Amino acid sequence: MQSTHNISKRLQLLLIESKQNTSEDNNIPWTYKTIAKCLKDEYCDVMLLIDCVNHAVAAYQEALSEPRFQMPCNESFLGVVLSPVKGHFAIDAWPNSSNLTTTYTVEQFYNSIIGHILGQLSVAHVGWCKEIFNKTS
Repeated sequence: MQSTHNISKRLQLLLIESKQNTSEDNNIPWTYKTIAKCLKDEYCDVMLLIDCVNHAVAAYQEALSEPRFQMPCNESFLGVVLSPVKGHFAIDAWPNSSNLTTTYTVEQFYNSIIGHILGQLSVAHVGWCKEIFNKTS
């Protein structure tokens, strides 16, 4: 399938996921399993945590490099790196979490980064490429 406006299929799928299934709507945080489910038909049925993180970061880099998305904070990767400890997707802001003195898993750490990336994609301006959403309706 051809990419719309030279947007990779990966970014198209993650934009659709982030716009249609927001973390707040489902009251379930985005995780690497969100990425795996979203991309499984395009890439592979079984995706590991590292595969999902790679896909999320690559899509985020692509979105940041396209000015028409008007990403809310063209922060480079500082916000991504700090997301497990600072911001809306910080680990200690999750339900049933204690605080940052608690030991967290690698999965929790990277899920926070994935949540941050999908959150950024969920507020990206997509009016200029809205036909990618019409294909899934």
